[in-house]
Amino acid sequence: LGIFMVNMKKVREVWDLFQETKVYNFTLLPKEQAEKLVNEIPSDTQGVVVSNVIEGAAASQAGFLLGDLIIGMNDKPLVESTDLRNYVGTLRPGEQVQCRLLRDGKEMEITVTLGDRDVAKQRDEQLRKEFIARRQSSVTPLPPNHPPIPNQAPDLQEKSKPKLGAVLQDIRSSGVLILKVLAGSVAANSGLKSGDIVISVDGRAVNSIQDLKEAISDIDFDFQGVAMEIMNRSGKRSVLVGKDTD
Repeated sequence: LGIFMVNMKKVREVWDLFQETKVYNFTLLPKEQAEKLVNEIPSDTQGVVVSNVIEGAAASQAGFLLGDLIIGMNDKPLVESTDLRNYVGTLRPGEQVQCRLLRDGKEMEITVTLGDRDVAKQRDEQLRKEFIARRQSSVTPLPPNHPPIPNQAPDLQEKSKPKLGAVLQDIRSSGVLILKVLAGSVAANSGLKSGDIVISVDGRAVNSIQDLKEAISDIDFDFQGVAMEIMNRSGKRSVLVGKDTD
């Protein structure tokens, strides 16, 4: 489908904790969106909340939005994100799925066509060309006397939290280039690779290393995850970095 999800049950738990501590550290869903869901959705309603929509994917083309609560697919009720994944896995590319969801407190249906390979192929090819052009024109080469790439990324070190574990470089256009991913790090375990360009974090544009540092400065990757939009030679994708809260 091309979406990131979080269980509605989890959203309620996070909001209850926020009411007690007055600290909101749930990076997969903006605080305003969580508050809206908790206030609008009956407490006994179950389902999965759309926390990120991948641009150009089936869900995006069908009109899914951040904060949509999916409660059913083809008359099958959804309780957890695994229910959705397991059901979609039984379907073939090209099949249509009727999704029941709640948006702004009102129930509606959206029809999604799975696996439109021609559209995906064209989109990925365009993204690949864009990526190559950006790499050729935007990357600032390291000077000849630049020291070897270190085994640590001191600009992203935090004593109290797990480190991202990536060596980065600013580029002239938007995004941050990953030069190296440290073995066994959060970045490596999340599937990030050298050559990837980080475009955004949880929908927040990343135009420099400083932007990326600020976006993840309060993240404890052992307990939280962030959705990073990545561009590489294969195209554009979203990657959940850190703890998978689904």
